[in-house]
Amino acid sequence: MAVLIFVLRKPLGAFFQPRSAEIREGLEEGRKALADSQARMSAIEAKLRHLEEEIAAFKAAATREMQAERERMRSATVAETEKMLESARSRMEVTTRATKLELRLYVADQALKQAEQMIRGRLDDATRSRLVNQFVARIQ
Repeated sequence: MAVLIFVLRKPLGAFFQPRSAEIREGLEEGRKALADSQARMSAIEAKLRHLEEEIAAFKAAATREMQAERERMRSATVAETEKMLESARSRMEVTTRATKLELRLYVADQALKQAEQMIRGRLDDATRSRLVNQFVARIQ
């Protein structure tokens, strides 16, 4: 048994080295996909920050309009505007949190599915059997 292991050590090492490289490449592709997804998420977050700027611009415009009508309806207009802005912010915060969570879950799920498909595609039954047999042989 020891002689057999000694004799087959180099050919088996040469056989498994390319397979290991393929698996590493697959994992690297998965990492790249994850990085791309994270870049997309950053872009979405930047858009959300831009929305906050738009809200600030909207608030400034509303303030200028309120100053023109200050004499007639100052207190009612200010109160109503603040309620609307607070409601919009609350809705945006809830939507933003839900979207971020959903996006993270989707990205993680897609990365796992892609990695699993890549690994399953590269391992056939014969290769699995050999890997298991080698593992058992190493344990003994």
